[in-house]
Amino acid sequence: MVWTPELGGQLLGFVRQDRLYALWHTFVFFGAPPRRDVRAAVGEDQCYELWMRISAQIVEVAYRVFNEAPKADSVGTMSISEESGRVLTAHGLAQSQEREAWSGQETWVECGRVFTQENGAALHPDWVSRRYNRLVEPSGPPPVQLHDLRHLSATLCLLTQDRHRGHPGAPRPQLQADHFWAHTPT
Repeated sequence: MVWTPELGGQLLGFVRQDRLYALWHTFVFFGAPPRRDVRAAVGEDQCYELWMRISAQIVEVAYRVFNEAPKADSVGTMSISEESGRVLTAHGLAQSQEREAWSGQETWVECGRVFTQENGAALHPDWVSRRYNRLVEPSGPPPVQLHDLRHLSATLCLLTQDRHRGHPGAPRPQLQADHFWAHTPT
């Protein structure tokens, strides 16, 4: 099943107060896979640089996580909307507050990722998937795998007339866009 924009909105409305709302927002609007490291550049007060970059493939072996260079066609920089920039800016400000709170008695872990645990340590991909599943069930929409949110992202691109964006890792973004355009209700 592929979620409609309404179902994606239902999930985002339900998780609005979740500490990782920006992560769920990113999955819905950009289809960024949980096993890729996402880097984003946004300003502190306003979003001057509105982009997101997939910069590493996260590989899990026996619950241990390794960063590896992604396939060449999976590396990419995506433009993001002002709304997404605001969401990521708010997340960055909250993360700065967490960093300050952990600086006293505990040690903040600087992992260099946008989405982290409260102490700055990297999120484990399996934990992200399990957390997503626990949030989807009470939110109302029928369950879909986290990885499948990329289909919703593609649909949203088409509905906003951004037929050429695709997502990093798509074999040929135009071919992908044509496929989704043919299956999108008008």
